Amino acid sequence: RNGIEIIKSDIPVHHYGQLDREEYVAKGDKYYQLGKKKLEEKGEDLDALTELAVQAGGEFGKDEEAVDLWKRVLKIDPSNTKALINMGGALLRLHKYEAARTSSKMAMALAPDLKEAIIIYATSEVLIGDAGKTIPTLEGLLKKVPEYPLALAILAVAYCIEGEREKGLK
Repeated sequence: RNGIEIIKSDIPVHHYGQLDREEYVAKGDKYYQLGKKKLEEKGEDLDALTELAVQAGGEFGKDEEAVDLWKRVLKIDPSNTKALINMGGALLRLHKYEAARTSSKMAMALAPDLKEAIIIYATSEVLIGDAGKTIPTLEGLLKKVPEYPLALAILAVAYCIEGEREKGLK
C-alpha cells in the first residue's frame, strides 16, 4: 500500500510485545483521542464506533465506555459478532459475569465455532458457579481445535470444580 516491496527472507522475526509500556499507553491514548474526534465528526458511524470501542477496551481500562460503544455498534448491526465478543470480554473484566455470558451466548448462536465466544462463555459460567455447563462446550471445541491452551485450562478447572479431579489433572 505504501509502495514498499515485500521480500521473502530466511530470517525469522519474533515479536515480544510492547517493551516500552509508557510509550505504548501514550500511543494508545493518541489513537483513543483520534477515535473520539472521528466519532464526533461522523456521528453514529459503524466504523468509527468500532475503532473507538477497540481503543477503549482491552489494556487501556476504559471497559465501561467500551461496553457502551459496543452496545451502540449492536444497535446498528445486531449480528456483529466482533461487538458481542469484545463486549463480553469487557464485561468479564468488569466482573459482570451474567452479562458476559449473555453476550458470548449471542455470539455463539451467530457463529457456533468462534473460539473467542466459547472461551468468554466458559469463563463466565465458571465464575458464575456453573462450571458443569461448560464441559460439553469445551470438549466440543477441543475436538475441533486440539491442544487449544485456554480451552484446556478452563476445562481442567471445570473438571476439578465438578469433582472430576483426575480428568482435570490429565
